[in-house]
Formats: sequence, structure tokens, C-alpha cells
Amino acid sequence: MNSDEQIKRYRSTIDELDSRLLRLLNRRMLICERIGVLKEAMGLPLRDRGRESSVIARLQRSNDGPLEKAAVGAIFRQNRTGIAKGTDRFGGKNG
Repeated sequence: MNSDEQIKRYRSTIDELDSRLLRLLNRRMLICERIGVLKEAMGLPLRDRGRESSVIARLQRSNDGPLEKAAVGAIFRQNRTGIAKGTDRFGGKNG
């Protein structure tokens, strides 16, 4: 196999992984939104900074690379921003 063919195969694999990541992130967001609806019904704050920090710390500890730990934190903090905006769709208040 020549280099052009290898690049095409790698890019195809990346495209498949990107699609899986997108599906998983959207699934995660839906579950977080469901939690938000339940928390709102219970009168609990929607945002739990302690939980957010522990999730990021756990993921950074379990990361074997090559993704840097700072990048793991940035990805999941950005995902949190998307969840907060998504919760607004349900009339929720972000705390």
C-alpha cells in the first residue's frame, strides 16, 4: 500500500471515529438534560461544580494519552457549556 492509500485509510478511520464521538457526546448531553429536568423538579441547583471537577479529574487520571490532560479538561469543560445552553431549551436556570 502506498502512502496516499494509507492516508486515505487513516482519514476514513478518523471520519468514523468523529461520527461515533458526535453520537456519544449528543447521547451524553441528552442524559445530562434529563438529570437537569429531575434536579429542577426537586428544587436542586442544576450545576454541581464539585461533580464537574471530579468528572474532569477522573478522566484526566484515566487518560493514557497522547491527548494531554489539559486538553481533556478543555473538552469536557466545553461540553459542559453546551449542556448548560441545552438546559435553557427546557426553561431551566443554570446555576
